[in-house]
Amino acid sequence: MTSSTHNRSPFRRREIPQADGSKLLLRADGTIVAFDAAGKATTTWLESDEGWDRQAIRFGIRPRPETIKPGPPDPIPQPTMN
Repeated sequence: MTSSTHNRSPFRRREIPQADGSKLLLRADGTIVAFDAAGKATTTWLESDEGWDRQAIRFGIRPRPETIKPGPPDPIPQPTMN
């Protein structure tokens, strides 16, 4: 594999223009930035921030379910000799 294969982002940079001239920007790292009509960043959401999922849905992105690390397996019962 080449190094470019390892550096792929799970997100593709996209912009969504709003009717009032503002826009939302999804960056390749998953950060979402809201810009006002003048182009000034007004709000930024990291993927770990509360509220990120409400903005991400506008880009068609659903939040990833939280991964739960599995615990140790249950012991296998040993046959008993009578």
